[in-house]
Amino acid sequence: MTETKLPPDIQLDTGALGALFQNTTNSYKYLFFLGLLEIIKRDMSGSQVTRIVQIKELIAESLRFGWYPHRFFKLSFGTQDKVGLALDNLNFSIDERSVGHDATAKNLLQAIREQFREINGKHFARYVPYRLLGIFFSPELKSIKKDGRKKEAISRLAGERFYSKTPPLYRFSEHQDKIELHPLWLEYLQINYRVVRGWALFEWAKFLQARNPNTPAILQKIEPPTRRTSMKQQTAFWDAVLEAAPMHCIYSGTVLEPGGFHLDHFIPWSFLCHNELWNLIPASRSANISKGRSLPNEKNVQDFILQQSHALKCSHQIMAASNWRKAVQPYSDSLSLTYESLLEEKCLLPAYENRLYPLLSLARQLGFVNL
Repeated sequence: MTETKLPPDIQLDTGALGALFQNTTNSYKYLFFLGLLEIIKRDMSGSQVTRIVQIKELIAESLRFGWYPHRFFKLSFGTQDKVGLALDNLNFSIDERSVGHDATAKNLLQAIREQFREINGKHFARYVPYRLLGIFFSPELKSIKKDGRKKEAISRLAGERFYSKTPPLYRFSEHQDKIELHPLWLEYLQINYRVVRGWALFEWAKFLQARNPNTPAILQKIEPPTRRTSMKQQTAFWDAVLEAAPMHCIYSGTVLEPGGFHLDHFIPWSFLCHNELWNLIPASRSANISKGRSLPNEKNVQDFILQQSHALKCSHQIMAASNWRKAVQPYSDSLSLTYESLLEEKCLLPAYENRLYPLLSLARQLGFVNL
Protein backbone atom coordinates (compact mmCIF):
# COMPACT_ATOMS: atom_id res chain seq x y z
CA MET A 1 0.00 0.00 0.00
CA THR A 2 1.47 3.34 -1.04
CA GLU A 3 0.73 6.69 0.55
CA THR A 4 -2.29 8.43 -0.96
CA LYS A 5 -2.92 12.15 -1.40
CA LEU A 6 -6.46 13.42 -1.13
CA PRO A 7 -8.01 14.99 -4.25
CA PRO A 8 -8.36 18.80 -3.96
CA ASP A 9 -11.73 20.56 -4.08
CA ILE A 10 -12.19 24.31 -4.52
CA GLN A 11 -15.29 24.34 -2.32
CA LEU A 12 -13.92 22.32 0.61
CA ASP A 13 -11.02 22.45 3.03
CA THR A 14 -9.46 19.16 2.00
CA GLY A 15 -6.29 20.23 3.80
CA ALA A 16 -8.16 19.93 7.10
CA LEU A 17 -9.41 16.49 6.12
CA GLY A 18 -5.86 15.47 5.22
CA ALA A 19 -4.72 16.53 8.70
CA LEU A 20 -7.45 14.51 10.40
CA PHE A 21 -5.08 11.99 11.98
CA GLN A 22 -2.19 14.27 12.90
CA ASN A 23 -0.94 13.68 16.46
CA THR A 24 -3.53 10.91 16.96
CA THR A 25 -2.59 8.60 19.83
CA ASN A 26 -5.70 6.40 20.00
CA SER A 27 -7.70 4.36 17.51
CA TYR A 28 -10.95 6.35 17.88
CA LYS A 29 -10.58 8.80 15.01
CA TYR A 30 -9.40 6.19 12.54
CA LEU A 31 -12.23 3.78 13.33
CA PHE A 32 -14.88 6.50 13.50
CA PHE A 33 -13.93 7.86 10.08
CA LEU A 34 -13.62 4.41 8.51
CA GLY A 35 -17.00 3.52 10.01
CA LEU A 36 -18.47 6.65 8.46
CA LEU A 37 -17.05 5.69 5.06
CA GLU A 38 -18.54 2.22 5.42
CA ILE A 39 -21.99 3.69 6.03
CA ILE A 40 -21.61 6.01 3.03
CA LYS A 41 -20.60 3.04 0.88
CA ARG A 42 -23.62 1.07 2.08
CA ASP A 43 -25.91 3.98 1.18
CA MET A 44 -24.27 4.33 -2.23
CA SER A 45 -25.22 0.75 -3.08
CA GLY A 46 -28.85 1.38 -2.15
CA SER A 47 -31.60 3.41 -3.73
CA GLN A 48 -31.49 6.30 -1.28
CA VAL A 49 -28.60 8.26 0.19
CA THR A 50 -29.11 9.88 3.59
CA ARG A 51 -27.10 12.67 5.15
CA ILE A 52 -28.35 11.85 8.66
CA VAL A 53 -26.46 9.18 10.60
CA GLN A 54 -27.25 7.91 14.09
CA ILE A 55 -24.16 8.25 16.28
CA LYS A 56 -24.92 4.92 17.94
CA GLU A 57 -24.96 3.22 14.53
CA LEU A 58 -21.74 4.96 13.57
CA ILE A 59 -20.05 3.73 16.73
CA ALA A 60 -21.32 0.19 16.10
CA GLU A 61 -19.86 0.27 12.58
CA SER A 62 -16.59 1.66 13.95
CA LEU A 63 -16.33 -1.15 16.50
CA ARG A 64 -17.17 -3.72 13.82
CA PHE A 65 -14.26 -2.48 11.73
CA GLY A 66 -11.96 -2.55 14.76
CA TRP A 67 -12.97 -6.08 15.79
CA TYR A 68 -11.02 -7.78 13.01
CA PRO A 69 -7.52 -6.39 13.72
CA HIS A 70 -7.94 -6.50 17.50
CA ARG A 71 -9.89 -9.65 18.27
CA PHE A 72 -9.40 -11.85 15.22
CA PHE A 73 -5.81 -10.91 14.32
CA LYS A 74 -4.87 -9.97 17.92
CA LEU A 75 -3.29 -6.59 17.21
CA SER A 76 -2.82 -4.05 19.98
CA PHE A 77 -4.37 -0.58 19.74
CA GLY A 78 -2.22 0.69 22.61
CA THR A 79 -2.36 0.21 26.37
CA GLN A 80 -4.57 3.25 26.98
CA ASP A 81 -7.03 2.55 24.14
CA LYS A 82 -10.61 1.92 25.30
CA VAL A 83 -11.76 0.39 21.99
CA GLY A 84 -9.75 -2.75 22.65
CA LEU A 85 -11.35 -3.10 26.08
CA ALA A 86 -14.85 -2.75 24.62
CA LEU A 87 -14.10 -5.36 21.96
CA ASP A 88 -12.62 -7.73 24.53
CA ASN A 89 -15.97 -7.65 26.34
CA LEU A 90 -17.94 -8.46 23.18
CA ASN A 91 -19.30 -12.00 23.09
CA PHE A 92 -18.69 -13.01 19.48
CA SER A 93 -16.57 -15.63 17.77
CA ILE A 94 -16.24 -17.02 14.26
CA ASP A 95 -14.58 -19.85 12.41
CA GLU A 96 -11.41 -18.80 10.60
CA ARG A 97 -12.79 -19.94 7.26
CA SER A 98 -15.77 -17.56 7.50
CA VAL A 99 -13.84 -14.40 8.40
CA GLY A 100 -14.44 -12.68 5.05
CA HIS A 101 -18.08 -13.67 4.53
CA ASP A 102 -20.74 -10.96 4.23
CA ALA A 103 -22.93 -12.84 6.69
CA THR A 104 -20.14 -12.73 9.29
CA ALA A 105 -19.87 -8.93 9.04
CA LYS A 106 -23.64 -8.59 9.43
CA ASN A 107 -23.72 -10.94 12.42
CA LEU A 108 -20.83 -9.08 14.04
CA LEU A 109 -22.55 -5.72 13.58
CA GLN A 110 -25.76 -7.13 15.04
CA ALA A 111 -23.88 -8.55 18.05
CA ILE A 112 -22.38 -5.10 18.73
CA ARG A 113 -25.81 -3.47 18.53
CA GLU A 114 -27.31 -6.04 20.91
CA GLN A 115 -24.43 -5.79 23.40
CA PHE A 116 -23.94 -2.04 23.07
CA ARG A 117 -24.65 -1.44 26.76
CA GLU A 118 -22.55 -4.37 27.97
CA ILE A 119 -19.46 -3.20 26.07
CA ASN A 120 -20.07 0.43 27.10
CA GLY A 121 -20.45 1.61 23.53
CA LYS A 122 -21.98 4.91 24.65
CA HIS A 123 -18.57 5.87 26.08
CA PHE A 124 -17.37 6.61 22.55
CA ALA A 125 -20.27 8.99 21.87
CA ARG A 126 -19.09 11.34 24.58
CA TYR A 127 -16.11 12.88 22.81
CA VAL A 128 -15.09 10.92 19.68
CA PRO A 129 -17.57 12.46 17.18
CA TYR A 130 -16.51 15.93 18.34
CA ARG A 131 -12.76 15.32 18.32
CA LEU A 132 -12.92 14.23 14.71
CA LEU A 133 -14.16 17.72 13.79
CA GLY A 134 -11.57 19.52 15.90
CA ILE A 135 -9.15 19.93 13.00
CA PHE A 136 -11.67 22.18 11.21
CA PHE A 137 -11.59 24.68 14.10
CA SER A 138 -7.95 24.53 15.24
CA PRO A 139 -7.46 28.30 15.80
CA GLU A 140 -10.63 28.66 17.87
CA LEU A 141 -9.84 25.62 20.02
CA LYS A 142 -6.20 26.41 20.72
CA SER A 143 -6.90 28.26 23.98
CA ILE A 144 -9.52 25.77 25.26
CA LYS A 145 -8.00 23.08 27.49
CA LYS A 146 -10.91 21.27 29.13
CA ASP A 147 -12.52 18.46 27.12
CA GLY A 148 -16.05 19.46 28.11
CA ARG A 149 -15.67 23.05 26.96
CA LYS A 150 -13.90 21.95 23.79
CA LYS A 151 -16.77 19.59 22.99
CA GLU A 152 -19.30 22.40 23.43
CA ALA A 153 -17.26 24.73 21.23
CA ILE A 154 -16.93 22.16 18.43
CA SER A 155 -20.66 21.47 18.46
CA ARG A 156 -21.46 25.18 18.32
CA LEU A 157 -18.90 25.98 15.61
CA ALA A 158 -20.04 23.03 13.47
CA GLY A 159 -23.58 24.40 13.53
CA GLU A 160 -22.57 28.02 12.88
CA ARG A 161 -20.31 27.22 9.94
CA PHE A 162 -22.32 24.45 8.34
CA TYR A 163 -23.32 26.69 5.43
CA SER A 164 -20.22 28.87 5.40
CA LYS A 165 -17.58 28.96 2.66
CA THR A 166 -15.49 26.49 4.68
CA PRO A 167 -18.02 23.97 6.04
CA PRO A 168 -17.05 21.17 8.44
CA LEU A 169 -17.59 17.55 7.56
CA TYR A 170 -20.83 17.37 9.55
CA ARG A 171 -22.84 19.02 12.30
CA PHE A 172 -24.82 17.63 15.24
CA SER A 173 -28.55 17.25 15.73
CA GLU A 174 -30.39 19.14 18.43
CA HIS A 175 -30.18 16.19 20.83
CA GLN A 176 -26.58 15.37 19.88
CA ASP A 177 -27.54 11.79 18.95
CA LYS A 178 -27.13 12.19 15.19
CA ILE A 179 -24.78 13.84 12.74
CA GLU A 180 -25.76 15.52 9.50
CA LEU A 181 -23.17 15.25 6.74
CA HIS A 182 -22.63 18.42 4.77
CA PRO A 183 -23.96 17.89 1.21
CA LEU A 184 -20.72 19.01 -0.43
CA TRP A 185 -18.62 16.74 1.78
CA LEU A 186 -20.98 13.83 1.16
CA GLU A 187 -20.66 14.34 -2.58
CA TYR A 188 -16.87 14.60 -2.29
CA LEU A 189 -16.65 11.36 -0.30
CA GLN A 190 -18.92 9.54 -2.73
CA ILE A 191 -17.01 10.67 -5.83
CA ASN A 192 -13.59 10.05 -4.25
CA TYR A 193 -14.58 7.10 -2.09
CA ARG A 194 -11.82 4.71 -3.18
CA VAL A 195 -9.06 7.30 -2.88
CA VAL A 196 -10.24 8.61 0.50
CA ARG A 197 -10.67 5.12 1.90
CA GLY A 198 -7.23 4.10 0.63
CA TRP A 199 -5.73 7.12 2.37
CA ALA A 200 -7.55 6.35 5.63
CA LEU A 201 -6.48 2.70 5.52
CA PHE A 202 -2.88 3.74 4.93
CA GLU A 203 -2.98 6.00 7.99
CA TRP A 204 -4.66 3.26 10.03
CA ALA A 205 -2.00 0.75 8.98
CA LYS A 206 0.78 3.14 10.07
CA PHE A 207 -0.93 3.52 13.46
CA LEU A 208 -1.15 -0.26 13.92
CA GLN A 209 2.39 -0.90 12.72
CA ALA A 210 3.77 1.55 15.27
CA ARG A 211 2.02 -0.34 18.08
CA ASN A 212 2.77 -3.82 16.74
CA PRO A 213 6.31 -3.44 15.34
CA ASN A 214 7.18 -7.16 15.33
CA THR A 215 3.89 -8.48 14.01
CA PRO A 216 3.92 -9.83 10.45
CA ALA A 217 1.49 -8.89 7.66
CA ILE A 218 -0.03 -5.77 9.23
CA LEU A 219 -1.51 -4.66 5.91
CA GLN A 220 -3.39 -7.96 5.59
CA LYS A 221 -4.84 -7.54 9.08
CA ILE A 222 -6.48 -4.12 8.95
CA GLU A 223 -9.74 -5.54 7.57
CA PRO A 224 -11.14 -8.98 6.75
CA PRO A 225 -10.14 -10.48 3.42
CA THR A 226 -12.89 -10.65 0.83
CA ARG A 227 -11.83 -14.23 0.12
CA ARG A 228 -9.06 -16.64 1.05
CA THR A 229 -6.63 -17.48 -1.73
CA SER A 230 -6.78 -20.95 -3.24
CA MET A 231 -4.47 -23.70 -1.95
CA LYS A 232 -4.85 -25.87 -5.04
CA GLN A 233 -1.12 -25.97 -5.79
CA GLN A 234 -0.18 -26.63 -2.16
CA THR A 235 -2.72 -29.47 -1.99
CA ALA A 236 -1.36 -30.97 -5.22
CA PHE A 237 2.17 -30.90 -3.76
CA TRP A 238 1.14 -32.87 -0.68
CA ASP A 239 -1.06 -35.21 -2.75
CA ALA A 240 2.02 -36.15 -4.78
CA VAL A 241 4.10 -36.70 -1.62
CA LEU A 242 1.43 -38.90 -0.02
CA GLU A 243 0.99 -40.85 -3.25
CA ALA A 244 4.69 -41.72 -3.13
CA ALA A 245 4.90 -42.40 0.61
CA PRO A 246 1.98 -42.39 3.11
CA MET A 247 2.41 -40.31 6.26
CA HIS A 248 0.79 -40.00 9.67
CA CYS A 249 -0.99 -36.89 10.96
CA ILE A 250 1.36 -35.26 13.48
CA TYR A 251 -1.60 -34.39 15.71
CA SER A 252 -3.77 -37.52 15.69
CA GLY A 253 -1.51 -40.25 14.30
CA THR A 254 -4.08 -41.04 11.60
CA VAL A 255 -2.67 -42.43 8.33
CA LEU A 256 -3.05 -39.79 5.61
CA GLU A 257 -3.87 -40.63 2.01
CA PRO A 258 -3.97 -38.54 -1.17
CA GLY A 259 -7.19 -36.54 -1.35
CA GLY A 260 -8.14 -37.52 2.20
CA PHE A 261 -6.57 -34.76 4.30
CA HIS A 262 -6.92 -31.12 5.31
CA LEU A 263 -4.05 -28.68 4.96
CA ASP A 264 -3.24 -27.22 8.36
CA HIS A 265 -1.50 -23.87 8.89
CA PHE A 266 1.05 -25.00 11.50
CA ILE A 267 1.37 -21.42 12.73
CA PRO A 268 -2.21 -20.07 12.38
CA TRP A 269 -3.19 -18.25 9.22
CA SER A 270 -4.67 -15.49 11.40
CA PHE A 271 -1.14 -14.73 12.63
CA LEU A 272 0.87 -15.07 9.39
CA CYS A 273 -1.89 -14.35 6.83
CA HIS A 274 -0.38 -16.45 4.08
CA ASN A 275 -0.62 -19.95 2.58
CA GLU A 276 3.09 -20.52 1.93
CA LEU A 277 4.04 -24.17 1.66
CA TRP A 278 6.71 -24.09 4.36
CA ASN A 279 4.00 -23.52 7.00
CA LEU A 280 1.49 -26.10 5.71
CA ILE A 281 1.19 -29.70 6.85
CA PRO A 282 -1.41 -32.35 5.93
CA ALA A 283 -3.63 -33.32 8.85
CA SER A 284 -6.71 -35.42 9.42
CA ARG A 285 -10.00 -33.55 9.07
CA SER A 286 -10.88 -33.93 12.77
CA ALA A 287 -7.43 -32.82 13.95
CA ASN A 288 -7.45 -29.75 11.70
CA ILE A 289 -10.90 -28.69 12.89
CA SER A 290 -9.94 -29.31 16.52
CA LYS A 291 -6.72 -27.30 16.23
CA GLY A 292 -8.48 -24.32 14.63
CA ARG A 293 -6.55 -21.11 15.36
CA SER A 294 -4.49 -22.66 18.16
CA LEU A 295 -0.72 -22.81 18.19
CA PRO A 296 0.88 -26.25 17.99
CA ASN A 297 2.30 -27.81 21.13
CA GLU A 298 6.05 -27.93 21.61
CA LYS A 299 6.12 -31.68 20.89
CA ASN A 300 4.58 -31.07 17.45
CA VAL A 301 7.45 -28.85 16.27
CA GLN A 302 10.06 -31.57 15.67
CA ASP A 303 7.46 -33.86 14.05
CA PHE A 304 6.47 -31.00 11.76
CA ILE A 305 10.07 -30.30 10.71
CA LEU A 306 10.81 -33.98 10.08
CA GLN A 307 7.72 -34.34 7.90
CA GLN A 308 8.68 -31.24 5.96
CA SER A 309 12.14 -32.74 5.47
CA HIS A 310 10.56 -35.97 4.25
CA ALA A 311 8.29 -34.05 1.85
CA LEU A 312 11.19 -32.04 0.41
CA LYS A 313 13.27 -35.17 -0.25
CA CYS A 314 10.33 -37.15 -1.62
CA SER A 315 9.16 -34.37 -3.93
CA HIS A 316 12.70 -33.89 -5.17
CA GLN A 317 12.75 -37.52 -6.31
CA ILE A 318 9.37 -37.53 -8.07
CA MET A 319 9.25 -34.06 -9.64
CA ALA A 320 11.16 -32.60 -12.56
CA ALA A 321 14.01 -30.42 -11.31
CA SER A 322 12.57 -27.13 -12.61
CA ASN A 323 9.10 -27.89 -11.21
CA TRP A 324 10.57 -28.88 -7.86
CA ARG A 325 12.55 -25.66 -7.54
CA LYS A 326 9.47 -23.63 -8.37
CA ALA A 327 7.36 -25.53 -5.82
CA VAL A 328 9.85 -25.28 -2.96
CA GLN A 329 10.95 -21.69 -3.51
CA PRO A 330 8.87 -20.55 -0.47
CA TYR A 331 10.99 -22.87 1.70
CA SER A 332 14.20 -21.45 0.29
CA ASP A 333 13.08 -17.83 0.69
CA SER A 334 11.62 -18.13 4.17
CA LEU A 335 14.33 -20.36 5.65
CA SER A 336 17.22 -18.62 3.85
CA LEU A 337 18.55 -21.91 2.51
CA THR A 338 19.81 -22.94 -0.92
CA TYR A 339 17.83 -25.58 -2.76
CA GLU A 340 20.57 -28.11 -2.02
CA SER A 341 20.52 -27.29 1.71
CA LEU A 342 16.77 -27.93 1.88
CA LEU A 343 17.55 -31.62 1.33
CA GLU A 344 19.99 -31.83 4.24
CA GLU A 345 18.45 -32.31 7.68
CA LYS A 346 21.52 -30.84 9.37
CA CYS A 347 20.74 -27.56 7.56
CA LEU A 348 16.95 -27.75 7.51
CA LEU A 349 16.32 -28.49 11.19
CA PRO A 350 18.19 -25.50 12.69
CA ALA A 351 16.86 -23.19 9.97
CA TYR A 352 13.29 -24.25 10.75
CA GLU A 353 13.85 -23.91 14.50
CA ASN A 354 15.27 -20.41 14.04
CA ARG A 355 12.22 -19.52 11.96
CA LEU A 356 9.47 -21.19 14.01
CA TYR A 357 10.35 -20.57 17.64
CA PRO A 358 10.47 -16.73 17.50
CA LEU A 359 7.15 -16.69 15.61
CA LEU A 360 5.53 -19.04 18.11
CA SER A 361 6.84 -16.96 21.01
CA LEU A 362 5.51 -13.73 19.52
CA ALA A 363 2.15 -15.32 18.73
CA ARG A 364 1.83 -16.45 22.36
CA GLN A 365 2.65 -12.93 23.56
CA LEU A 366 -0.17 -11.60 21.39
CA GLY A 367 -2.70 -13.99 22.90
CA PHE A 368 -2.68 -17.04 20.64
CA VAL A 369 -2.97 -20.19 22.76
CA ASN A 370 -1.54 -23.67 22.43
CA LEU A 371 -3.54 -26.79 21.70
